Amino acid sequence: MKIVYTPEHRMHVPMKELDRGRWIENPEKPERIEAIKDMLILSGFEDISPPLSFPDSYVYMIHSPEYVEWLRRKSEEMAENEEYFPKVFGHDMCFDTGTPISSWTFKAARTAVDVVLTASKYIMRGENVVYALC
Repeated sequence: MKIVYTPEHRMHVPMKELDRGRWIENPEKPERIEAIKDMLILSGFEDISPPLSFPDSYVYMIHSPEYVEWLRRKSEEMAENEEYFPKVFGHDMCFDTGTPISSWTFKAARTAVDVVLTASKYIMRGENVVYALC
């Protein structure tokens, strides 16, 4: 099994999320991906490849250019250790109470796109099983 992985996922470290009206510690941690990668290696899966870079046109097949640029700008506006949650959900292009926007959100999301597209490319080239670890 081929694994597509990049350590850049470590940038995504959300601090909190809104759960049933209360702020709680966000359970999403970079250690999760590292633990999965380590277990895969211990299990004998050592064919790890970095992601290729794909143009934004691939992203625009799923998300509008306006949304992509909004997320890029919102992420760039955030200071280190600052998180953005809208005051009203379902407005300002945010619909999820568990995924805040931070200064690293856009870069982490864009890197995850490249991981998934790279895995897809390997499948299209004949690989039987590819794990997009992001």
